[in-house]
Amino acid sequence: MLEKDMEELIAKFPLDFFPRNDFILIGRQGFFAGVGRYDLLFQDTRGIKILMELKARPAKYQDADQLAKYYDSLKLKGEKNILLWLVATNIPHSIREFLDNVGIEHTEIHENEYYRIADKNDYKVTPDINPAFDY
Repeated sequence: MLEKDMEELIAKFPLDFFPRNDFILIGRQGFFAGVGRYDLLFQDTRGIKILMELKARPAKYQDADQLAKYYDSLKLKGEKNILLWLVATNIPHSIREFLDNVGIEHTEIHENEYYRIADKNDYKVTPDINPAFDY
């Protein structure tokens, strides 16, 4: 599963992935000078902005650092009520504990769930071709 497909699916069908949240997409692939490009920005019905970073691999400690830099950039722009959220295909227990301790939401979404939601919504996933096995 490519990260761009993960992003597209969550952007188009957030309720399928987060049924208890009413997310409205307000930004995508936004850029913070000197920091980088975030994946998705949502707002919920309470006005809270959700900055979501997606990883098509197991989560790492550096991902929290990346989200913290995005948070700092949003705060400098005067944004308030910001929630950071990490989505990865696997979040090891130690990283879950760390994310909980620093106040970053996290969700583990396995590849099969992306494929299930893609099928349900007739979305065509980009073939994940591994050149090492290309004959």
